[in-house]
Amino acid sequence: MSKSLKLWLFSQYILVGLLILLIGIGTVPSYLSGRWIWQEVPDILNIKHLKNLSETGLTLPDAQLKEHQPFMLGNKKWSAQVFQKSEQPFMLLLMPQDYHKNLPQTELSDLQYLEKWKIDSERSIRVPIQINQERYSVVPRYFKAWTKTTFIIVQWYAWPGGGSYSASNWFWQDQWSQLRQKRLPWIAVTLKIPIEPSQELKTMLPTINSLVQTVQTNLETQVFSQLQTSSTSVK
Repeated sequence: MSKSLKLWLFSQYILVGLLILLIGIGTVPSYLSGRWIWQEVPDILNIKHLKNLSETGLTLPDAQLKEHQPFMLGNKKWSAQVFQKSEQPFMLLLMPQDYHKNLPQTELSDLQYLEKWKIDSERSIRVPIQINQERYSVVPRYFKAWTKTTFIIVQWYAWPGGGSYSASNWFWQDQWSQLRQKRLPWIAVTLKIPIEPSQELKTMLPTINSLVQTVQTNLETQVFSQLQTSSTSVK
């Protein structure tokens, strides 16, 4: 076995060990008291404010709103908004968590089946976010999609202080929050940016970065900042 592979395996063992230790620290006191923390999911105070995003949509100060229409996809309510920023039109689709125990699952792929997209060149990108003195990043996926029209689709699950196209990333972040008797609210986000069929994806990276930063920042300031986690649990 090569030295590099041994080092990689050792680092994985360390990570697994730390995770087990953290879970143990959080669960042993609950076990001794007969109350398991994962049986008591904390409330998200003001979750109605999060749920109402489907009806109200999001305000983007540096973009002009052209149209807003809520719609149902299965049993989930989405907000669809059409904006114009400088010379670039785009559509913003949002599906917020609407109940304390709801987890992100197939929201992002549901849109693909609804609109029957043919997709190509799927990739991910790390986008830096700065709000006041706080810095973090979100990792959306983006790809070219077409039916009769060609778009760049950009998707991620947004949460306070982060975001990712992978629901499993939210899951682990939420598990960490639950160890501290908190929860991590989430919003499924999709951007549709119309392009010419021959346009290269790499030429759109500045636009993608700018729009992701705009949307995530305004979700933080308009939505997530209004939410808190209580110590009362939902049974």
